Amino acid sequence: MFSDENTWTRLYKTVYKVSGSGTAYVYRVDANDRPIKPHARKYTVHEDLVETIRADLGSGDYWVLIRDGRVLVFSGGIGYAKRIGE
Repeated sequence: MFSDENTWTRLYKTVYKVSGSGTAYVYRVDANDRPIKPHARKYTVHEDLVETIRADLGSGDYWVLIRDGRVLVFSGGIGYAKRIGE
């Protein structure tokens, strides 16, 4: 999977930096780790964004794009493992 510690660190830093002013687009990914269009969800960036994505979409692999206005400030893949009982 393409998600690593560096990706998560960049994501959290970006979320806190653009919280309230950014827009996040979350895409499911295919077997080749490519985003599937259209986006699965669109969010206004807030401090609990990472947890909100997990709660809304569940386990799986996702590609996240975050824009601050028209500027792309984050692009990366993240993955959530299944929780026990899921």
